[in-house]
Amino acid sequence: MVRDADEHAQEDESKRGAVKVRNEAEVLVYSAEQTLREHGDNVSGSDRQAIEDALGTLKGLLADQNADLDDMKRATERLSIAVYKIAELMYNSTANKDFADGQ
Repeated sequence: MVRDADEHAQEDESKRGAVKVRNEAEVLVYSAEQTLREHGDNVSGSDRQAIEDALGTLKGLLADQNADLDDMKRATERLSIAVYKIAELMYNSTANKDFADGQ
């Protein structure tokens, strides 16, 4: 029984890793869609298009149960970077407003 557990430990770890990658991707997709809905009007057309393209790619990979995990990791990173533009704009907008209010 112990030998069976040892034999399957690597397989179990691989499955855990795959579930973790998929969960992170799903959370990011949800968050990115919500952020885009709430603040998408403040983003340039090219930045919005980059976010929507990255979203489409990642959602397509999530829909494919046999998707390569490395592809999913790269797509997650790409979407994360694209969505960061919105956070950066929001931060700069708030910082500029605070600065203007202090003057």
